[in-house]
Amino acid sequence: MQEVVLLDTASLFVHARQALPAGVLRDANGDRVETLFTALQTTLRVCEQHDCVIAVADHTGHEPQADTVLKLLPLLGIQVTYTPDGTLAALAQLRQDLHRKGHRVVLISQDPRTPCLLDAQTDLVWAGERLTQERFMTRSGVLPTQWLDLLILERHAGVSTGQATQLLLEHVTLGALLATQTFSLSASELLQRRAALTFRRTAQLYPDVKPGAAPPRNLRALAARLRDLNLHALAARVAGHHDDAAHIAPAAIRNRWTCPVIAWQAREASSPQLVISHGGVAQFLPATQVPAFLARYGLSGPQASVLGARFGPAWVQDDPLVMAATLGSPHKVMAPLCAEVLGKPYGGPLLDRARLAEELLATLNRQLLGDTRRAYEQIERPFTRILAGMEARGLRMDLAHLEASIQVAQRDATEDALLDIERYLRPVLRHAARFGGRARPTWDPLGTRTGHAVARRPAVQTWPGKRLHGQEVRRALIPEDGHCFAVLDYDQLELRVLAFLAGEQALLHAFEGGEDIHARSASLLFGVSPGSVTVAQRQVGKTVNYGMVYGMGAAGLARQTGVPIDTAGRFLDAFHLAHPALRVYASNRRQEAVACGYAVDAFGRRRQLPSLTDSHALARRAAFRAAAHSPVAMTAASLLKLAMLSAEQALCALGARFVLINRDEVVIEAPEAVIGEAVMVMRRAMLKPSPLALPLQVHVGIGTSWLDAAPSSLPRTAAPTLPEDDPS
Repeated sequence: MQEVVLLDTASLFVHARQALPAGVLRDANGDRVETLFTALQTTLRVCEQHDCVIAVADHTGHEPQADTVLKLLPLLGIQVTYTPDGTLAALAQLRQDLHRKGHRVVLISQDPRTPCLLDAQTDLVWAGERLTQERFMTRSGVLPTQWLDLLILERHAGVSTGQATQLLLEHVTLGALLATQTFSLSASELLQRRAALTFRRTAQLYPDVKPGAAPPRNLRALAARLRDLNLHALAARVAGHHDDAAHIAPAAIRNRWTCPVIAWQAREASSPQLVISHGGVAQFLPATQVPAFLARYGLSGPQASVLGARFGPAWVQDDPLVMAATLGSPHKVMAPLCAEVLGKPYGGPLLDRARLAEELLATLNRQLLGDTRRAYEQIERPFTRILAGMEARGLRMDLAHLEASIQVAQRDATEDALLDIERYLRPVLRHAARFGGRARPTWDPLGTRTGHAVARRPAVQTWPGKRLHGQEVRRALIPEDGHCFAVLDYDQLELRVLAFLAGEQALLHAFEGGEDIHARSASLLFGVSPGSVTVAQRQVGKTVNYGMVYGMGAAGLARQTGVPIDTAGRFLDAFHLAHPALRVYASNRRQEAVACGYAVDAFGRRRQLPSLTDSHALARRAAFRAAAHSPVAMTAASLLKLAMLSAEQALCALGARFVLINRDEVVIEAPEAVIGEAVMVMRRAMLKPSPLALPLQVHVGIGTSWLDAAPSSLPRTAAPTLPEDDPS
């Protein structure tokens, strides 16, 4: 029995029009294509799951986007039939005709009346779920033939769903019920409304529809048409530009990935258990050979802990998780990544995990193209070497200072003091004491979706710099004897990146002129001269500035600043009027993200945004904000990474090293005699880290602890509370 899908295009277009904001996608001529994009995306999913699809459409009254979709459906091998009496009437007749010919029918429709067509040979895909007749009856409590009666009772008789279900169970039909009970509307009015829901079954459909007589697929022509419509992600999907490395024979992987892959497993013994996979063949390395093997590639301890290490100079490692993150994947562990990329479960013996790691590297490596490959090979992969070095060295902590700070806070005995003890001072003291006076954070290159590395266990970057007692944990972080710390912090990096990417000349000139950008914005908002801006007004300006990066609206600004929401709206309108390029930039980034499914930074790193077409409005709005701010945040993260990579060798020659990074801030440690030279090397690298002609500024501080080295030239108004990077 062949299964035939009947697609209700009327409800398809209604859903598609509601899925994305109007005008968010446009073709080269400026015509809207967001409805077309969503409708074709849904139809592609249907075609991937079913072989025989028939689309039913109204004969007249199509908007341009819907008309284009109907013209493109035959290129997918879908038969399209038009009806003068409504799509639901046509679905009812087609269902009966197909049943007589021995076919099982699957209806795809969001029309609220469609469940009445369910029967033993008809299923319904409704609200994303496939319902059989039995499942529908279990869910609703009524027969399909009673569904329209239930709708009338709910909508027009003022009866709850539970009451309506019980009444229909007792009386079977609406007519029988109305003969015994009265409602707010008369029986005749309710029956008239029931008759209005009944669809007429057309006597003639044209052209004749026959399962198995579908037009031949022409995916090449469809892909070309989609590219003309500026829908490149859909075009690539239609053309089949998917990676097939996951389906090749294991022996052929050698042709895709020429280097050996190591998988390791910690043991109680001093050496880990190692498996080498090469060309799809995995084997254990004898324990006696492990130390010599690691030394041969310059690997030891934490440096050998990355799954999927590609052996090369200075143990630069290829990690499938870092590779996938550069491609925009949200996965931070191997199991979901394997399931998504290879369609295979990850786990089991170490031999199997090594083979899967090699297969993942082979697959993902083929997907790295152009700027994305350069971002991985020149930024993300070598940066893991810096993180591994920081992790291996750890952080020297002054245990005596931590103990003294706890005693001082205990004497203070305020709520904040006790909170600082339990949240910061005592946990850090216990951790450092366990590791011989050093903090041993794990540096996660996948910490945020925007590429910022995150320290975990302990979370060094969350140590406070301003709390009365909590800040002492930063003062307890000290350099080695005879060394100093230098802290170098970008000034308003993300704002500068936003101004550069958007081409907002007013902001660029202000940065180049060394203006206080927050005071400048406050003067625009409050209509005063920059010199007359108060501290409170500057804070509002600062919140608006950073709110532009994260897509903050009037409600968010009002919440952050305490001003009325209409005043916040006027502030934002005034800011956009003075900086029109920012709004254009955000709109363009959103359109590009919807078209290709991801945001991309200035260097090629991606962030996948599947929620752009989510059915939930909140998730969709969050994804649209991420589409605008992710390129800014990712570019800022890449700039700091490039600066650190550029300065690494020169700092090493001076005996200096990286200690930690904290968003746009880097802490270096160097001998006291060369600390000034080390600062010059790092500052020069930060000011010119890439070909991007950015007007950058770096603040510098030098001291004998992290807190004491904090740059003192930074303005010290409180930072606004903004959406954090999604850690998932």
